[in-house]
Amino acid sequence: MKVPPGRLLAIAALGSLCLAAGVAAAPTKPWERLKDQASILEVNHHYSQSIELYKQALRLVPAADELCRLQILCALADCYKKVLDGENTCAVLDQIEVLAKTMQTNGKLGMEAQFSLGFLLDDLDRGLPYVSPGGDARKRLKASRLIQGHVLKLTRSVMPGRLTPPRMLSIARVSVADGDLQAAEAQLVEFMKTLPANSPFRPDFVGSLAACRARQGKPEAISALLKSLEKKGGKIYARRELAKYYYWSADYPAAFKVLDEAVTLLGPRPDVGQLEELLASKLKLSQDSGNVKMSEEICNKRIHNLRPCRKQYPDLYRTAVTDLYSLVKVVRPADAARVLASSGLDADEIMKPQAEMFITERDRLEMEKAKGLKTGKP
Repeated sequence: MKVPPGRLLAIAALGSLCLAAGVAAAPTKPWERLKDQASILEVNHHYSQSIELYKQALRLVPAADELCRLQILCALADCYKKVLDGENTCAVLDQIEVLAKTMQTNGKLGMEAQFSLGFLLDDLDRGLPYVSPGGDARKRLKASRLIQGHVLKLTRSVMPGRLTPPRMLSIARVSVADGDLQAAEAQLVEFMKTLPANSPFRPDFVGSLAACRARQGKPEAISALLKSLEKKGGKIYARRELAKYYYWSADYPAAFKVLDEAVTLLGPRPDVGQLEELLASKLKLSQDSGNVKMSEEICNKRIHNLRPCRKQYPDLYRTAVTDLYSLVKVVRPADAARVLASSGLDADEIMKPQAEMFITERDRLEMEKAKGLKTGKP
């Protein structure tokens, strides 16, 4: 693929800057060299070796170099999390909190330090399991539950602005995943006290709390919520929203039930867009519950429904094919090429949405001009 001129110049300039920075900023201090070596090992998934080098770097870095110490601690905590060592992750998070609080008090918690903390907090939120399968997943869940308490404490202490409503819901859902619905309910109630009355996130908390209580044999709130949602947007809308809250509470049978009801309500000749939205929701449920067979069946059904009108809904069709391709590539790699061949798409088309994320408006105009297309812009 030909790189647009604007992008080519940007890449060249960025490469020159990186090269210059690399030459000028080559680490000369032993702890910095160890930190860089550990980072390379971490990127290549050699976590145990990386942990040892980070620990060596910590022993060498002077107490006065607080930024470097904080960065090493953040990297070390992330490595411990990746090997499912919840106790050591939490021990390092406690050290991070003490150091970050000191830096903050002394006015030294600058942008670099905040970036390291923010990256760590985001990474600790990724990949949390929401169901309770066996093997390493159970160990990962136990570590996640332990870590989330310390993450909440660190966030409140040093970066309270990052304790957003979606993060609150994520923290409470770890308790759901561990089967502790009472703890999840208590967390939701506590978090809701911090939300403004007009917060756009309040309905998500109300719905999640209702679904959480329904799983504990208290269906009154969910029944009232269904009536309220029907009054607001109709029966299909109400069931789609209710499925979202059942999904949060890991009540998969209830979520599938209301989505199936919504599909039935669409009638014998459903709107393609509405049906696709409901099937995509079912796919999310099947994936979250670990049902690979159902996930593949739903993907195939979506493709079957969209194939006759793929020209009318090219993005929906491409998304459906991408979902199936991504799934098959993991469970049966040898069949991935067959999925592409039967879809009529190629790998470039599947990657197009991701690639377009990195294309600037100037690049787009240059590509359209090169193709002789009319952009409608001067």
